[in-house]
Amino acid sequence: MPLDLSAELNRIMEREMKELGTYVLIKQCKSNGIDPDNIHAKELPKLAKALAEVMRSFGGPDKAKAINNEINKLGNLESMIGAEVRKDSKIDMLLSMGDAYISSCEWNKARDHYFQLIGLAEEAHDLALKSMVVSKIALAYRKQGDYDKAFSNYENARDLAKRSKNKAVLAQSLAGMGNIHWRRGEFQVAVKVFEEAKAFADKVKDPGLTGVILIETANVLVDLGDLDKGEQLLKQALENLYKAKDHAELGRAHNNLGDIYLQKEDWEMAIKEFERCEREAEEGGNIQMKAWAAFNSAEAHINLGDLPKAKLFLDNALPMLEQIGDRNGICSVHKVLGQYYSATMEWGKADEAFLKAIWLAQENKTPFLEGLSMFEMARMLLSKRDKANALGYLGDAKAIFKRLEAKKFIEAIVDIESSLVSCKPEA
Repeated sequence: MPLDLSAELNRIMEREMKELGTYVLIKQCKSNGIDPDNIHAKELPKLAKALAEVMRSFGGPDKAKAINNEINKLGNLESMIGAEVRKDSKIDMLLSMGDAYISSCEWNKARDHYFQLIGLAEEAHDLALKSMVVSKIALAYRKQGDYDKAFSNYENARDLAKRSKNKAVLAQSLAGMGNIHWRRGEFQVAVKVFEEAKAFADKVKDPGLTGVILIETANVLVDLGDLDKGEQLLKQALENLYKAKDHAELGRAHNNLGDIYLQKEDWEMAIKEFERCEREAEEGGNIQMKAWAAFNSAEAHINLGDLPKAKLFLDNALPMLEQIGDRNGICSVHKVLGQYYSATMEWGKADEAFLKAIWLAQENKTPFLEGLSMFEMARMLLSKRDKANALGYLGDAKAIFKRLEAKKFIEAIVDIESSLVSCKPEA
């Protein structure tokens, strides 16, 4: 008697997610054109990808890895892919499995599947396919944190996309390069590369891709201190992403817009955007964005003086981020924890939280977050009248922001330093 794949997958999902498991399975089946009551073996790679993405959002890479392995065993997927004779089916399966392994953070397995695809693309002299796969290899390196290898692969994908006139991959590759320029603190270069990426995304009329590129560009402009332009681009991103119905990126756009309102000290508007972020994250099952909405909401509530609510948000955010291994998010939580303990005047705890944030930012090679954590550390030290140490942190933060050309923060530090200069008594 053949195995009932629908029943088996339903059992696995109910075990992993209880009553929500059946709902998630049905939703992912319908999103991928699969009948949830009659799942076929050849549809399993596509479902492995979809369910691994969901499980990573809900439970982190270990959960994604577990569901991936179970589905692999259920359909003996590696053997099935090896035996597949139709090239188009084999390509779809390899793509799905590579993407599934990215969700479970199994980078080598992801690349193994993508390299098999490179072989198929070269056999068929298909430059368009090869450019797309090389772009995915770059993404795997980027998510792994190997930005040098990611960048060289994005360059290769860009060149292949130009030769094959694959505008979608060209836009994606340029956007990937822009992201790495941004992470390296090369802000002006990043803006130019993102502008080039958007021009190609507009040509292929992909609102989801255009929306993502607008978010990335806005990130750089905000770090440069141009909050108004960043706000404008994020609103444009939201228009595109609502057309694309991309809940994950909608959550990110609302979160980033809320962050702009934080910097503008419009706390109520910030909270509204974080609530919208949380709703989109809930709809898309994105635990990362739920956590980011929580710790950003905490910062707004600190500034409104609602410290108990702020602490509740922070206590909710940190376990979620630790569960999925989001080091940048964990770093940001510790920065906000430092701000919370500054507000409660628990100086020792504030000092510890800021030092951890600075260390994590250095480990993650995210200079902007490092400078921001140092800036907040200095403000805390000034609150407890430790002027000498505060000036030291301000100097270090200013050096970072000068390197990043983050004018808004440089000006803020200069204003604080000027106010600390003792005025000479009048004659």
